[in-house]
Amino acid sequence: MSSFADFKLLPSLLATLAEEGLVTPTEIQTRAVPALLQGKSVIASPRREAARRWRVALPMLHLLKTLENEGNRISERAARARW
Repeated sequence: MSSFADFKLLPSLLATLAEEGLVTPTEIQTRAVPALLQGKSVIASPRREAARRWRVALPMLHLLKTLENEGNRISERAARARW
């Protein structure tokens, strides 16, 4: 994966990443994000705090927004992440 677009994220998320100057995922993101998007559990320890936040938040935002776009109601029980 050479860019966040390779993850096939929602266009709105890709636009936000681009606005923030985030185009190329880190090594840990290229390994963790696809698994997280498939709903798998991942245990990893990135070197930088920012990589840790994006690794978890990006797939979660994608999945939540996809549910919302499909007309599904989002509740507190629908979204969980552990830092």
